[in-house]
Amino acid sequence: MVDLQQMLPKSGVELYVDGNRKTVFSYNRFSGALSHAAGPLKEGRHSVRIRATDPDGRTASRHWISRVEYTGNHVLRASN
Repeated sequence: MVDLQQMLPKSGVELYVDGNRKTVFSYNRFSGALSHAAGPLKEGRHSVRIRATDPDGRTASRHWISRVEYTGNHVLRASN
């Protein structure tokens, strides 16, 4: 998420995976890129939610569901 006027600081970004808040992630305030090493996920559906709050208290959020599938040789495929 990018706030083009204020360059949203990491402290304004919240990340949730399967409803659990994650505090360890990287966020580039200039590009809006966010990454998180989730560790091994079980096969099946997983939800991700990102919530951003700017210094003026305005919020935005995005939510999506991804499906994780392991195929032979433990190759991971994730799809939305």
